[in-house]
Amino acid sequence: MFAGSPRYGSRSPGEPATARSSDGYGTVIDWGQLAVGPDLTNVVAVSAGGSHTLALHGDGRVSAWLDRPWASSFGQAKVPADLTNVVSISAGGYHSLALRGDGTVVAWGAGKVLDGAYHRLQSAVPADLGAVVAVAAGGYHSLALRGDGTVAAWGDNFYGQLRVPDGLSNVIAIAAGELYSLALLHNGTVRAWGRSEFGETSVPPALSNVVAVSAADIHSLALLANGTVIAWGDNHYGQTDVPQGLSKVVAISAGGYNSLAVVSASPAFLNPALEISPQAMGSAVLRWPSSAKAWFLQEATSIGPGSWRNCVRRTSDDGTKISVLLSPLDQATFFRLFLPSSGN
Repeated sequence: MFAGSPRYGSRSPGEPATARSSDGYGTVIDWGQLAVGPDLTNVVAVSAGGSHTLALHGDGRVSAWLDRPWASSFGQAKVPADLTNVVSISAGGYHSLALRGDGTVVAWGAGKVLDGAYHRLQSAVPADLGAVVAVAAGGYHSLALRGDGTVAAWGDNFYGQLRVPDGLSNVIAIAAGELYSLALLHNGTVRAWGRSEFGETSVPPALSNVVAVSAADIHSLALLANGTVIAWGDNHYGQTDVPQGLSKVVAISAGGYNSLAVVSASPAFLNPALEISPQAMGSAVLRWPSSAKAWFLQEATSIGPGSWRNCVRRTSDDGTKISVLLSPLDQATFFRLFLPSSGN
């Protein structure tokens, strides 16, 4: 997910924020935005781009809107009419990516053709991607993580952001910055390539036990298994000054000139309420109380440092129970569900 900078028409430092967040009930809350998308309910994920925002609904639909009426538009907010069964989204500088449940990728916005400064083929999805499990949209490039742990890249390559390191494998998560790329490996280490003018690809040498990464314009974040955060890259606005004592972090996001961390307020999140191993299942349905508004689900194809990652699955809620179908296809997948104490 790319977090916009003034180069992409979003706010300048000091300007009031124009962001959205979920209230835990699937509703998207907006502050400061002038163009609000319709029907923003049952939202399970959001992604903020340079001048637009995407929202993924629980039924697999996608909504999109520009962050202000005069924002530069290259069609990045025009969701294809036939787009369904989406499980993951990512908003780039001027383009959008959607991953469908069948492992295919759909792109729209700038970059369908090579034409001018903003159209760098970032929306021209390669035909030979194979089965994709994650996508990441950068400033002018796109990344896809395949089910076999390899990474594909397309779009602009002026700073080498498409030059995936030779032999890179066992990748479990990806992040696309403005002009660079990050990959989180199964062993909890991080690889980076592309522009490093501000140190955004200068991964700390001893960095390990990483469970999540996030890439912005010119700085990067890593979430460690112990709930702490490491940051590197440009620090002109203090975006890499991690607050002293920050801990129990469960999610991170790097913005244009800022960094965000979600901190667990409940010790119940430190241990999963339920674990399912592939030996015990071919498929299964999980159900838990609707009152557990802050739940999150993780998956892994093997157990080890840095192997777990949050996953987005379509859920149903009958007002009493939340249900999600788990059905691994060609991989043995482990799942674990975290619930706040009020939802147990």
